[in-house]
Amino acid sequence: MNLQKQLNTKKSFVAITAILILIVGLFVATFMPEITAWRIAISDELIAKANVTSSDSKKYSYLNQANLIGFGDPVASNELAEFWIDRGEYQKAIDVYTDNIKDPNYTALGILSLKGRDYEQAKQYFGIANKQNPTAESNAGEAIALYNLEKITEGCDKANAAIKLNLTSQLANRAVESCIILGGTQSDSVRATDISTLSERALAYKLIDSYVYNQGEKRMNAIAEKTALDYLVLSKLLASQGNIDEAIVMVEQGIGIDRSIADIYLHAIRLYKIKGDSGKIQDYQNRLDQLKFEKYQ
Repeated sequence: MNLQKQLNTKKSFVAITAILILIVGLFVATFMPEITAWRIAISDELIAKANVTSSDSKKYSYLNQANLIGFGDPVASNELAEFWIDRGEYQKAIDVYTDNIKDPNYTALGILSLKGRDYEQAKQYFGIANKQNPTAESNAGEAIALYNLEKITEGCDKANAAIKLNLTSQLANRAVESCIILGGTQSDSVRATDISTLSERALAYKLIDSYVYNQGEKRMNAIAEKTALDYLVLSKLLASQGNIDEAIVMVEQGIGIDRSIADIYLHAIRLYKIKGDSGKIQDYQNRLDQLKFEKYQ
């Protein structure tokens, strides 16, 4: 008799549990659109607050909350990723996309990896993009990753594949030009002739503009008489690797050469924010404000 009671109790429990699950499921199904709309509305409010605050810590807090509340909302994820991209924190931006977007744009992740100078990761992302849907950009990106890994011949092969897919692709054209600069094999004799007339500084800038940072940086460092802009570029390259102290040395050398370039002060301010040097931040902000004042006099 006791055994029968226990069996009946278990059956009742299972039945009640099933009914509760059904009720919860119906509730969620009924009100899910309202719940989703509420989440997105709250997320949008937080993003709006982030866009008007001047405090980096508050901005991050608002955007992070927006991303958590609006989980799966690409707008919230993109805003948080852009926050990190603006600060040169490319891996953190990549993490936001891969953690929150079900099917991320692997070519875009590859570009971010190039900017963060993680060339093996860039090659991996471009490789995935090429397997899913090969484009001029995905092939060119893989070519550039290979150049940075000192695999020039393989990179040139990818550049050739890219330009065949789209003759007007900017990234594919940059990959082809980089192949020529690096001494690889290309059939474009006209382009090769044009490139051969460029100065060493111009070649360095071409490589850097094409994300071929390793080779471009080497050529830039080899220039004997550097300009303020040269030092600015070298500082940005060092900062992208997290070498903030060395980046500061470079930007200060640039400022010493030319005090009239706003971009140098903007970059210096970003570096000193990372270091938490409020005195330097205020000093360069004052100089920047003075430049703006002089411009409109």
